[in-house]
Amino acid sequence: MLKIVLDDYRHNYKTGLKKYLNSYMVSVHLTMFIIMPISMEGSLPWYYFIIIPLILADMLSIVYGGMENRTLFLCPLSKEQRETYFKTSFWIRISIPMILLGISGSILVVCEQATLLEFFILVVVMLIYVISINICCLPDGKMLPNQSGKMNSSNYYIWSVIIRADGFVNLLAIITEVIDKDDILWIDGVYIGFMTLLQVVALFVAITRYYEPVKQISTDYEALRGSSKSAEKGGNAA
Repeated sequence: MLKIVLDDYRHNYKTGLKKYLNSYMVSVHLTMFIIMPISMEGSLPWYYFIIIPLILADMLSIVYGGMENRTLFLCPLSKEQRETYFKTSFWIRISIPMILLGISGSILVVCEQATLLEFFILVVVMLIYVISINICCLPDGKMLPNQSGKMNSSNYYIWSVIIRADGFVNLLAIITEVIDKDDILWIDGVYIGFMTLLQVVALFVAITRYYEPVKQISTDYEALRGSSKSAEKGGNAA
């Protein structure tokens, strides 16, 4: 299944990259990669060690998250195989940036640019963020099947914004503390703790409310066709 997923990624990267280039995250990433480092001087190499895995995580979730996997519907795959495809793709998008962060973070610890505690906090917060953005990865909440109650497109959009904004800002705060090598003041600890708690809440909502619907969209042809029809109706109404 891993070979099928990677082959799909290879054939769909142009479509996914176009989706990424049309997203607001391009501006955010350019700011992080070019503008923010201007004032860092000697800390610049260490900054890139941590920031590149974060940018890669965002890119993978946008380029390959929520994409229409034609292989699942053109090939004679069973429902169980399609679900295995979804889970494999999901964990690839999580594993790649986390492995890269593990390598770069370990180098920082060995070079005494970060403590083990800082490295541990960074990994935990990053993991929460990466899982969350790969669940809330649909380009349009209207794609969600069987919307009712709290599980609707408006709430999906709100939680998606919370997940990206809170997680991103929290990670930047932690990265800044690590790069500056300053002692973490109690007010900074309270701030990071509160932001992390909000991330945990958002992750819980994402897993309990949206994981199954997003999986259904990615593995159930009828659900995908239904979401396409809803999108078409919305476009015609507009």
